[in-house]
Amino acid sequence: MGAICNIMCRFFANPLSQSKPVLESDIEKPFLDKNIMLFHRSLPDYLPTTTHTLKALANKLNIGSLLVKDESTRFDLKAFKILGASWAIKCWLEQELSMNLPEMPDLISKLATSNNLRQITLTTATDGNHGRAVARMARWLSLPAVIYMPSDTVSSRIENIRNEGAKVVIVDGSYDDAVRQVRASADKNGWQIISDTSWEGYETIPRHVIAGYQTLFNEQSELFQNIDIVLIQGGVGAITASTAYYFTQVATKRPYIISVEPNNSACLFESACATTHKEDCLISIKGSPKTIMAGLNCGTASRVAWPIIRNAVDLFITIPDTYATQAIKLLHFAGDNDQQIESGESGSAGLGGLLALLNEPDLEKARNTIGLSDRSNVLIINTEGATDPASYRQIIEKL
Repeated sequence: MGAICNIMCRFFANPLSQSKPVLESDIEKPFLDKNIMLFHRSLPDYLPTTTHTLKALANKLNIGSLLVKDESTRFDLKAFKILGASWAIKCWLEQELSMNLPEMPDLISKLATSNNLRQITLTTATDGNHGRAVARMARWLSLPAVIYMPSDTVSSRIENIRNEGAKVVIVDGSYDDAVRQVRASADKNGWQIISDTSWEGYETIPRHVIAGYQTLFNEQSELFQNIDIVLIQGGVGAITASTAYYFTQVATKRPYIISVEPNNSACLFESACATTHKEDCLISIKGSPKTIMAGLNCGTASRVAWPIIRNAVDLFITIPDTYATQAIKLLHFAGDNDQQIESGESGSAGLGGLLALLNEPDLEKARNTIGLSDRSNVLIINTEGATDPASYRQIIEKL
């Protein structure tokens, strides 16, 4: 099995994927905490997000069924990232305070009387959604936050974070440049990094971020027991790893797991191609690649996410922006009785990957690998809504 390349899409069928990977204890331990969803339910105005069955679109695509877990309605943040950021911050505070703080009111109450932690500054790098989630948690906890963003970030995402009360620092460069700047600033100022990616020596918090995303699936686990294929966004790999963990370690049925990334910002794809049975090889994407899928425009995979991804993702594919925009339109202009779904550019990547698999002649071998057919039950995660409203309007209004 190997990589197929053309102008439109690429795929790599992973020879290392396993039905139920055996994970090292430090990788699996964060997932085993039974209180993750209990904590999320204690957040202000918590509601589970909905999984929609899109019968008309499934018929149009000639597949068995299509389920969409819609994270565009997660609080008023329009993205799933708060699940990981809030849980990681909670776990970090418990460690710092050496006490169990199971629910959000416990955190707020304890911080109010902690002279050592009350003025700690939370910081992270972001293309938008994760940074806003950290900023929201900081606001709920009355803590200062400084969020670093790449220079090509659209103004709406910057303003969303400023409206949470956080300071925004624009970095001249890419997301990876923003990560480097956060590390330097945190070391200099004594700030606490809450990152969804990881590097050598910084692994505990990113593991808790990945574990926190399990609530996304556990909210409606009964709906995910007959899935044949799940397509999930790439990026640094945090949500990819969390999805892979759930469907290989928790779900009663193990579906094919497919990672979807932009063509020119595909660090998971490149790393999978380079990794062998004997050696991991995390490949960094050089330069400043451009894609409308801003949340997936990441140059380097997370070190703590990779072991799960390497052993559990069956297929890595890359797609051009055109498939993402097509997916946005299909979800917006719902047919018959299907639910209309607002999907941002990164949120639409899963459906974009499905469209590519169904339509690209050069992906025939990939289709055969996963058995994609008119009987397949497919799950995609709409990870974000229209966090760039101007771009969203432009896409849906364009003929």
